[in-house]
Amino acid sequence: MKKILIVVPYFLTGGVETSIVRLIFLLQNKAHFYLVITQKYESEIELISENISIINISMFRKIPILQIFIIKHLSARVDIIINSFDRVTQRILNKIQTAKKYCFVRNNHISMDELYNVNAGIVDGFICNSLSAFYRYQSKGCRAIYIPNSVLIPAPRESDHDVNLIVEDESISIIYVGRIVDDSKGVFDLPTILLRVKNSLPLGKKIRLIIAGDGNDRAQLESLLSASGISYLVTGVLPRERVFELLVKAYCIVIPSRYEGMPNVVLEALSVGCPPVTRRLSGVTDHLLEFGDETLLFDTTTEAAENILNLIRDSDYHEKIRDKCREKAKEFSTDVERANYERIFL
Repeated sequence: MKKILIVVPYFLTGGVETSIVRLIFLLQNKAHFYLVITQKYESEIELISENISIINISMFRKIPILQIFIIKHLSARVDIIINSFDRVTQRILNKIQTAKKYCFVRNNHISMDELYNVNAGIVDGFICNSLSAFYRYQSKGCRAIYIPNSVLIPAPRESDHDVNLIVEDESISIIYVGRIVDDSKGVFDLPTILLRVKNSLPLGKKIRLIIAGDGNDRAQLESLLSASGISYLVTGVLPRERVFELLVKAYCIVIPSRYEGMPNVVLEALSVGCPPVTRRLSGVTDHLLEFGDETLLFDTTTEAAENILNLIRDSDYHEKIRDKCREKAKEFSTDVERANYERIFL
């Protein structure tokens, strides 16, 4: 059984660890994983398996030499090391003797250029979950490996009374899932978008924004929404299965991010037929979200509002898009992702 060491700076609920969680889940019966967290460990995700060892050394983040010692000690016991935007690991990759070394490429935390400059010639490949990152690294002449994310749908469970209370009223539920920060996630565009929607709704219709998440800009976003007169509810961070339940019941999801790789929430929304109205980004590729002549992508807040209104005004069109979402999600199966990882690591 192969032994794989994965080093990540952060392990948070939703965000940088999602690809790592899926890799571990998909190969947990075929490899033993050592997951090392160096900067911040604040997650409700439970990884329970006899083949997983979680090692939290974030308490030593102000003593990098000690973290380096621990990582080097662990590396002597493994076959493969995977680095995911952790600067401490990057400083010592060329000193770590393992059969194979890889980097997970994410469009955040550290620029792709910095990641390339530090690791080029040291790692065996850059694993990219978005086509934009894959093409960028490929153009630099290094080994880029494209492995698109897949969707792990939680097992059905009894209906959650709290979720029903959140979404089952006369309002059309529009959902946002993720961190409440404006610099990367563009959350301050939500009041502008939804005010346009509210002011143009068909007679008798009303909307409600459900925000599943938390973050530093929460108070300011709530202030903007209240000033706009938009009905909203912030649930805070929710377990993944509850997010799925909200997506199932929501009319659509709005993703106003200013930059992304391959957002997992897009695939999750597609898998349950929740139309993702998403800013047009190189990471959120056209081939993923454009269905023939219909589009869910936007460049401006005006376009975002119009996309939502098109779904509300025409129920047949909305149902047609829901069906196309479910069909598109089939292209991102866990079987395909598992086979890709097995080909590389096993």
